[in-house]
Amino acid sequence: MKRMIAALLVSTLLAAPAFAADTMSPYALKLKDKAMKNDAAAAYNLALCFHEGGKDCPQSDAEAAKWLDKAGSLGDVGALVNLGDFYHMGLGVKQDDVQALHYYSTAAGHGSAEAEYNIGTFYANGYGMKAPNTKEAMNWLTRAANQGLFAAQMDLAHMYMQTQPPSYEDAYFWFAVAANSKDDQAPQAATMRDRIGKALSGDQVNAQQVKAKAWRATPEAEGYDQRRGALH
Repeated sequence: MKRMIAALLVSTLLAAPAFAADTMSPYALKLKDKAMKNDAAAAYNLALCFHEGGKDCPQSDAEAAKWLDKAGSLGDVGALVNLGDFYHMGLGVKQDDVQALHYYSTAAGHGSAEAEYNIGTFYANGYGMKAPNTKEAMNWLTRAANQGLFAAQMDLAHMYMQTQPPSYEDAYFWFAVAANSKDDQAPQAATMRDRIGKALSGDQVNAQQVKAKAWRATPEAEGYDQRRGALH
């Protein structure tokens, strides 16, 4: 699971079975007790316990969704992102991309790069909306990329290659930034960077290399006006 606040719509969750105490380990029961006392971390960990199943909790995505909802309502941004994932994939809840987008947007209001990346992906594919919107997709991917999210940097670079006309300098820049990261797939980014470089002049390559070398990730702070999404 990844990590997803708003006035969460509990009524839209599928009915989760009530689990008897003897089906949960002492560890899980302690988590449940804390979660019921509004401990966000405990609610999130209990959701993870139910999602994974095993010796501590019986596997139940419906029950996991219920506790993600609880954690999200208490301010756990990771729970909001996860809840968006659950709605997108229909795990323990009725599949609903509009709801997924709602939770991602709320998490993005807290500055979550992962949520911004998911929103960008939704716009790129038209999930939960009438049609894809490439401009909005690139805007959201740029925000996630600027926070240092490798996947967003790679996807953004590929999108610049596909714009009409293609923007190879921008694509080169983001591949170069990704190549400079510590991600395991950085060598793949370097390969793409060098491939794109063949379509550019030496001066263009040098200019983008200087920019990429100077680039630094900039985390978003919660509360920045337009990033607040559906926060209350």
